Amino acid sequence: MFFINSNTGWISGDIGTIMRTTNGGNSWEIQNSGITNNIEDIFFLDNLNGWALSWEIFPDSASFFGTISLNTSDGGNTWLRSMYPDTNNFMKTIFFHDLNNGFIGGVPYAINRTTNSVYYPKMK
Repeated sequence: MFFINSNTGWISGDIGTIMRTTNGGNSWEIQNSGITNNIEDIFFLDNLNGWALSWEIFPDSASFFGTISLNTSDGGNTWLRSMYPDTNNFMKTIFFHDLNNGFIGGVPYAINRTTNSVYYPKMK
């Protein structure tokens, strides 16, 4: 769950669920994340720009799982999906200072930073 003020917030969870409220939680609208995996964390910088994290399991490949990064620039009406380039890390939390500078963290012992909204392994 993430609120940017007392009225506007988002919740996320199972099977790609993202919902937004603009009236303090009195009513919620479902937003289409475009994925069917559980969403681990959601973060919004303002009422338009947000990010979410999920995982995808690849049982038939050498990589067991990968982190899916979702981002929106229209308040969650549309979400763009990208794969984090380092497999076998469970990214569980996301935070941004501004549109370009942010962090994701997870296990095993991973904290990764971006300065251009695209994640590359820079810290471990």
